[in-house]
Amino acid sequence: VFLHDICKKDEEFYHYEHGRYPKRHHALLACQLAEALLEIKDSSILRLIRHHDDHHRLYREQAYYSDKEMQDRFRDVLHNFESEEVEALIRFGYIDRYSPKPKSKKKLPQYKKLQLMYQNQMDWFIRMAKQSHLVSENFNPFPKDRTSI
Repeated sequence: VFLHDICKKDEEFYHYEHGRYPKRHHALLACQLAEALLEIKDSSILRLIRHHDDHHRLYREQAYYSDKEMQDRFRDVLHNFESEEVEALIRFGYIDRYSPKPKSKKKLPQYKKLQLMYQNQMDWFIRMAKQSHLVSENFNPFPKDRTSI
């Protein structure tokens, strides 16, 4: 999963556009690279790399779907995932969006704005994953009791 964003520059090379060239998305390219060059065969790891940006993409798509349609969309996009894999995808989403708090007070408002946006995306993604029965209703990405992870 350390390679999940390795192909972002390839999107620029291919003049990637989100709706028009889904086969050139950096996550798909990184998945292919991990499989081909590193000979990774673990389907869970490959799915995690391939779908690591789904929380962001699906969040953007919500404007075009009703809640019921969005639940169906979740199940369609994540149909090969086991519950534990969806949980890992959610945790990975938090980790992928992490950035240290800036030392500069000037940069703090932008940091807080991005943190709020990321938190809203993840809260929404978790809520939809629960409503779509992809994770349990009592799922907590970072429980106090770490033995349950």
